[in-house]
Amino acid sequence: ETHIVTLEWDINKDLLAGTAPGGLLLRVSDGGTPFVLFDSPLREIKAIETDRYGNIYLASLGPTADPMQSGGPTLENSQMISSSTKKARGQHNEISTVKIAGTGKGTRLQVHKINKENLAETLYTSHDQIAFDMLVQNDGTLLIATGNKGQIISIGNKKFVTLLSDTPEEQVIQLVERNGEIYVATSNLGKVFRLHSRPSETGVYRSKVLDARMPATWGVIRWNLIESQPKSVKLYTRSGNTGIPDETWNEWSGPYQDPSGSYIGSLAARFLQWKVEFTTQKTSTNLNKMRSSVDSVNVSYLQQNMSPKITSLSIYPPGTAFVPISSVSTGAGIKPGGPNGEHTRSLPKIIRALDRTATGTAPRRVYIPGALSVSWENSDPNQDDLISSIYYRSQGEATWKTLKKGIFENYYTMDGKSLPDGSYRIKVVVSDLSSNPPHKALESELVSKPFVIANSSPLVSFEPPQIDNRQVSLQFSVHTRGSTVHQAEYSVDARNWNILFPSDGIADSPAEKYNFSLEGLGIGEHTIRVRAVDSVGNISTTKTTFLIN
Repeated sequence: ETHIVTLEWDINKDLLAGTAPGGLLLRVSDGGTPFVLFDSPLREIKAIETDRYGNIYLASLGPTADPMQSGGPTLENSQMISSSTKKARGQHNEISTVKIAGTGKGTRLQVHKINKENLAETLYTSHDQIAFDMLVQNDGTLLIATGNKGQIISIGNKKFVTLLSDTPEEQVIQLVERNGEIYVATSNLGKVFRLHSRPSETGVYRSKVLDARMPATWGVIRWNLIESQPKSVKLYTRSGNTGIPDETWNEWSGPYQDPSGSYIGSLAARFLQWKVEFTTQKTSTNLNKMRSSVDSVNVSYLQQNMSPKITSLSIYPPGTAFVPISSVSTGAGIKPGGPNGEHTRSLPKIIRALDRTATGTAPRRVYIPGALSVSWENSDPNQDDLISSIYYRSQGEATWKTLKKGIFENYYTMDGKSLPDGSYRIKVVVSDLSSNPPHKALESELVSKPFVIANSSPLVSFEPPQIDNRQVSLQFSVHTRGSTVHQAEYSVDARNWNILFPSDGIADSPAEKYNFSLEGLGIGEHTIRVRAVDSVGNISTTKTTFLIN
């Protein structure tokens, strides 16, 4: 290892060493023999701490993470203080899950606990914090000194994460405990603070930035209080279009003082942040226990509607048909809401997903003569429900004709035999009308490459055979309508089929000529069968009979 970064004694007075760039936790015996206790997934073991029970705590660091990268649970979405969001239009697209802090995979900071049996457990992860020091209190509470926000984080025995203190400096680099009080050393600027065990008179908490993924208008903000007087807690919001709040953001709006719901005054933007101000004594967290607090905050918002996208449109070979797979229904084949289940499309997506009938399953592909199938891939930035319409137009026509409207699946099989032979194009139009008022709905369209519909079988015409002794020369032509010749084969007296190339060497035209010779035929009647196939799979078989004397 290039660096030994930190040292600590364990309960047995063996030396613990944290390294970089391998991120190894080593135990070094009195004789100088090293043993790897833990191989961190990150590059550097920055801090090591032990408790009186023999547990080892270590903080490992990795490269600087993208501030916009989403990841595992951090302080702002832990159980103690959480921010939940939902769309104002009421579509819940995700399962609501509470996660214990540290169960994710942070790319910049990970805190692990290693017990006496050398079993490692993740306590905390972060994508935007680094740790400089740790301190274990007598009750087992772990304090973490972090940067670059100058925060002290507390992790209790139940793994709940609490923002214990927020210093005015950028980095908290060391923690020391004496007589129940914590002394804090900081850098940028360099100062020493004393953290008292009594609660502060005021407190401020700033949330993690909420990303609406696109410009959004903000609705109502609500919060739940624990043992607090409503007037002692004030909430503010601000918004902007950069992932990290800066001088381009709007000023704080508020205060909002009605926990049951207050309309957000911040301007429409992609990002939102809220903060809580505790304005009276005994309403913030101290070193010993939780006092009055804000338990959860709920923000509603409506994304600006954006047009759906069609990324591909495919026309399948003739005869390809999509057949939906029958799904499980309830009550002797009776589906809720009747055969069409119309009301189910108004339910939230997460509920519709419980019944695959409502959302559909991937269809089977089968061969059905005359069938013509089309499929497309679409998406919507707002995750709206999409409805499609299909149109067709033959070569030389200017007007699109309606084939089918109101399709919720992304595939369709038509009866190709109902259309005359010729060259066609398909147009698919996708709309988010199912999730928006008519005047707000948007759509997009995509036109296919030309394709051929040919329902007529190839026409095979034989010339009279030319017989010279026991040698026979045969010639025939193949004509197609709306397609090209694909292949021709012949069989002599019901024996094996043999492939023929046309006279010009390539089967690529609506009309092709073929000639071939047969030798050594016996005396008597002979039958030559010819099978012709066009480019869309139509087959025609004919025969000619002659006599050799």
